[in-house]
Amino acid sequence: MEVPLLLQFSIALFTGMVAATLVPPVRKSIPRPVEMGLWVALVIVCVIAVVSITNPVVRELTSAAFWGVDQVINTAVGLIGAGIVWWISEHRFPIATGVVLAVGVDILALAMLRSYRTSKGWQPIVRLGEWMELPRLAAPATAVVAPYAIDDSTGGQWESFSSTHWLGTDTIGRDILSRLIYGAQITIFVALASSVLAFSLGAFLGFLAAVKGGWIDQLLSRMVDLVMAVPALIVA
Repeated sequence: MEVPLLLQFSIALFTGMVAATLVPPVRKSIPRPVEMGLWVALVIVCVIAVVSITNPVVRELTSAAFWGVDQVINTAVGLIGAGIVWWISEHRFPIATGVVLAVGVDILALAMLRSYRTSKGWQPIVRLGEWMELPRLAAPATAVVAPYAIDDSTGGQWESFSSTHWLGTDTIGRDILSRLIYGAQITIFVALASSVLAFSLGAFLGFLAAVKGGWIDQLLSRMVDLVMAVPALIVA
């Protein structure tokens, strides 16, 4: 193996200088760019020394060493990755439960933090009535179905059911059936919309997983496992 004398001197020089940077007092006294430049110079002269080798036996030995190191690194990374995937697969339900609980705690903490930042002393910003009441939706169909308007007092207090008031009246004479019809429109709309959306999205994703397979099927399956791992008591 023939390496030029100047190249050998350069390797020895940069190796000594890099070794000196490992000493804490020396490392504190030199700028960071200079330290990085010494490391880069050492790598460059080492690469030049390896490339300048002319002996075929030594070159084959160097190539074999590089190949061996590459195989060792690839094998170690593959085994570590396979071990991590196996551990996650074996503990997917506790992991999914922990993730869901962590997300729930984070959301609750963010909501509390936002409420704290937007509050003014001990005075609440949102009044109880504004929080409890839902906005009224203008629905012509409801006006046609309901026999009376929602706020019309059409009878006496607490009247029993009759031909004019099928479910009777409340404390100020408003028709209970009309108020139920007006109030149920939001609940029925939300229930129907959520059911249609859930059915459509679930059917589409199910067909997609069955047709495509591969990583798409695995991803959707893990998402289903994540949802099923959540106890029903939490989302009830």
